[in-house]
Amino acid sequence: MSDTPDTSHYAHGHHSSVLASHALRGIKDSAPHLAPLLRPSMNILDLGSGPGSITLELAKAVGPDGHVTGLDFSAEAVRTASAAAEERGTSNVDFRIADLYSLRPGGDGLQSGYDVVHAHQVLQHLPDPVQAIRVAASLVSPGGILSLREVDYSATTWSPPSIGLDTWLRVLRGYMSLEGHDADAGGKMATWLDEAGIPASAVRLTQREQTYTTPEARKAWGESWVQRALHSAFRDLSIKHGLLDQAGVGAVAQAWQDFADAPSGNFTFRHTEALVRF
Repeated sequence: MSDTPDTSHYAHGHHSSVLASHALRGIKDSAPHLAPLLRPSMNILDLGSGPGSITLELAKAVGPDGHVTGLDFSAEAVRTASAAAEERGTSNVDFRIADLYSLRPGGDGLQSGYDVVHAHQVLQHLPDPVQAIRVAASLVSPGGILSLREVDYSATTWSPPSIGLDTWLRVLRGYMSLEGHDADAGGKMATWLDEAGIPASAVRLTQREQTYTTPEARKAWGESWVQRALHSAFRDLSIKHGLLDQAGVGAVAQAWQDFADAPSGNFTFRHTEALVRF
């Protein structure tokens, strides 16, 4: 895999350390708001499908009479997801390279509408999230669902206290802003939906915390960020924008290793979830 991050749409890049971290995601932890609404035979479009872990679980949920298409602008992510589908023998899923802004109902091999259009942690990376919502909404069939989930990094907490993780969060939010992304997208979801012309009566917003508390979860999360700090777009964009030097990157990586090795602690994200019914 390439060590050069592609950040034209994605602030984290697609280094193998990022894809490996995201491959741990599934419906239970990343689409809990959507899970009760999934039914056999649904057709689903997964926007920004990345390594495909959520997409493959969606395919399992809709069964052999349903189908899921995963779209991502990164060829590396699409290759990774397609390989995962082949390895699992999942036949009711396909992955394609696409740019969200160019999507049209019935165009580029897409259906005229989908029962569910899903996007997990996508809007925060886009230069025009309001237009992205409009495009996504146009791909939903009458009676269908638009499912969105975004983090608000400003609400992130952890223990034990760590100056290194303080630096990590400040730098991450800093370079995302400088790259034209929005690290606090979750807190802006309601405003973006309104600006996209989605009636408030059609929207159900919820907030949920995702916490890493067990030793296994903290170790996996912390060590994934050790690799991301050292090798992914975090390193490159931090240095590019003068937010860290190489020694600073190393200090952040060590802070994550210390978190992973701590005998106790937790790390908590806050997410905003939107279900829009058409």
